[in-house]
Amino acid sequence: RVHGGSGSSSNSSSSGFVVGAKAAAGLPPPKRGASAEEPDSRTIFVGNIPFSSDAAAFDAAVRSWGEDPVEIRRVSDKKTGRFAGCALVEYASVSAASAVLALHRRAPREHDGRVLRLKSAVEHRKR
Repeated sequence: RVHGGSGSSSNSSSSGFVVGAKAAAGLPPPKRGASAEEPDSRTIFVGNIPFSSDAAAFDAAVRSWGEDPVEIRRVSDKKTGRFAGCALVEYASVSAASAVLALHRRAPREHDGRVLRLKSAVEHRKR
């Protein structure tokens, strides 16, 4: 979510997810035995998407990553409604999300000439 005025951004989106359990203050640490590289969620945060990216082309690119997503949510600025350059991609299982992240580590995904950032998204607890 992008805050108006200062141009600063936070790690959360309007859908209630934050990126990286360690980066989000107040969230419990990962489960014992869980690696920082393994997702603890079925949802992946995708960042560094060009603002000019076509939604249909991005969706097609995500579907080409080897696992069928359940939902692709492009994040928008709350005040302006403009695309914020990131998305949340939900998969049917944690193992499907893990497979996509493993593929990205071996061969980083690109879209419209930019290398995308993929990370496991952690659901943000209501305050």
